[in-house]
Amino acid sequence: MEVALSIVEKLQHQPNSTLSTICFIIITILCVLINKFTRRNNKFNKLPPSPPKLPIIGNLHQLGTLPHQSLKALSDKYGPILLLQLGQTKALVVSSADIVEEIVKTHDVAFSNRANTKAAKVLFYQCKEIAFAPYGEEWRNKRKLCVLELLNTNRFTRRNNKFNKLPPSPPKLPIIGNLHQLGTLPHQSLKALSDKYGPILLLQLGQTKALVVSSADIVEEIVKTHDVAFSNRANTKAAKVLFYQCKEIAFAPYGEEWRNKRKLCVLELLNTNRVKSFHPVRTNEVSTMINSIHEACAKGSSVNLSKLIIVTSSNISYRCIFGLRFETSDDGQKSIAEVVRKMMSQFLKFGVGDLFPSLDWVDVLTGFMSRLKVTFAELDEFLEEVIEEHKRKKRDDNNKDFVDILLQLQERDMLDFELNGDTMKALLLDLLVAGSDSISSTIEWAFAELANSPKVMKKVQEEVRRIVGGKSMIEENDLNQMNYMKCVIKETLRLHPPGPFLIPRETANSVEIKGYHIPKKVTVYINSYAIHRDPKLWDNAEEFIPERFEGNQQIDYKVIDSQFIPFGIGRRGCPGMSFGVASLEYVIANLLYWFDWNVPNNNNSALIDMSEISGLNISKKQPLYLKPIPYQPNSFSQTVS
Repeated sequence: MEVALSIVEKLQHQPNSTLSTICFIIITILCVLINKFTRRNNKFNKLPPSPPKLPIIGNLHQLGTLPHQSLKALSDKYGPILLLQLGQTKALVVSSADIVEEIVKTHDVAFSNRANTKAAKVLFYQCKEIAFAPYGEEWRNKRKLCVLELLNTNRFTRRNNKFNKLPPSPPKLPIIGNLHQLGTLPHQSLKALSDKYGPILLLQLGQTKALVVSSADIVEEIVKTHDVAFSNRANTKAAKVLFYQCKEIAFAPYGEEWRNKRKLCVLELLNTNRVKSFHPVRTNEVSTMINSIHEACAKGSSVNLSKLIIVTSSNISYRCIFGLRFETSDDGQKSIAEVVRKMMSQFLKFGVGDLFPSLDWVDVLTGFMSRLKVTFAELDEFLEEVIEEHKRKKRDDNNKDFVDILLQLQERDMLDFELNGDTMKALLLDLLVAGSDSISSTIEWAFAELANSPKVMKKVQEEVRRIVGGKSMIEENDLNQMNYMKCVIKETLRLHPPGPFLIPRETANSVEIKGYHIPKKVTVYINSYAIHRDPKLWDNAEEFIPERFEGNQQIDYKVIDSQFIPFGIGRRGCPGMSFGVASLEYVIANLLYWFDWNVPNNNNSALIDMSEISGLNISKKQPLYLKPIPYQPNSFSQTVS
């Protein structure tokens, strides 16, 4: 090309214009031929076939009045991919599913821009919408808005009145709505409302809305179809202040960080081997409890089994988490117990702003927020001291508690999230709250039910004593064989789930459940108490019958079974289930083995009062007093060392 240009420049200075013109034409033809020859030798520069075209207009005349039919005819003749000349512009026509698939799978981004006309630019605000906008981040955000907010299925179907119906609501009062119907035992009150108005209710609690679900079928639909939409938490002011702005697991919003924290707990803190490693702690604390009961036996007195169980389960949890005992004569340790009790008490309280967001300021005037902050400061100081103490005294691998494990993980710095001081303290607090109280209340209810069912008590004690035999200590392997005892525990959890509402959820977006429209940002209470006593699911649902679980392996803690959910269900199920069950089984087995249990003679009735009181978990209203009678096997001493 450079040679050709130099020849042209020389010819421009020649006097013979005719010769110059002839040479110019020859050189031009030569350049065109060279260009064509080069393109033919480049296999990657091969253009799609084109139908014959006219000068200037190209293939415009071939479009006709029905371009889709005309272009189909051209494709049938020249191939499934054509390059047309439309005036001075080029157009690619694709008439093949295979080629479309290649475009979408391999070159989707390259083909994602729009070719806009002047009319589109002028009439559609310089293409600031979606249909004609250039591909990029802004376009993606606009499309996301349309898909999630404007054109989602629920938004479309709600245009029709028959799809726009809300779940039934009981009659409510002005201002407070249905608050007056909760009563002192909300799980029982809401079960009664569900029996009357249906298994799914929409309540007005002050200025907030709450969905109450009391049906296994609806729970199953939530978990299988809408689990992500129901995976957020509805948190109170107390939860936010006391739990480090919800940086832990129980109350944290659903998302990637929550998944990583839950993964840490499941794989590092609460895995099967870790739970087994704490068996010496369980053995030691249960031995202490058994010895104290033997002392009461020597005096011929009844024992406050409720208190003993609380102390034992708390000590197990505290030692596994912090390496400390809950109750001790040391003044400093007593203050720890008091701080935790104070925290538990305040955690259960609603602020005015929780139910009436427009009156949020009232919680400042009443001192509610300041009390929360004072308690949080005391709690934070305790947790900080425990962590610093563990940093100073590193333990060997055989004696590590949860604080040691978290510090080790923090030092390795291999997690998918930042394990800073506040996050560590929040996780420890989660483990503490989820542990001791639910364990102690379940054991308390189990022995209350057994005391009222002597035949069941006898049957389960015979199993435990037969399996343990003449050994001086119950071993982990023994527990695996105690099938009827496991049925007793399951039946206790069925009738007395520790947290009857689990932990309240919140809808992330509006959904449709059983033909009802469920709005966004609604607090969701799953009433496991009502589900566990549903006569459609359970024969003689109000009676204590452990045999219902015999031979029924389909109903278990780990199975996603919506009719039995003592540890929750779905993504938000309790990750510490195995830790809790291990403590439950070991404590109950020892109490059943070492003692017979009678209702005290001074009891006004032959039956234990089963009245409930609401708290972090549902406990007995009155402490459980029973009279222990030592079991005396022939082959070994009854005293546990």
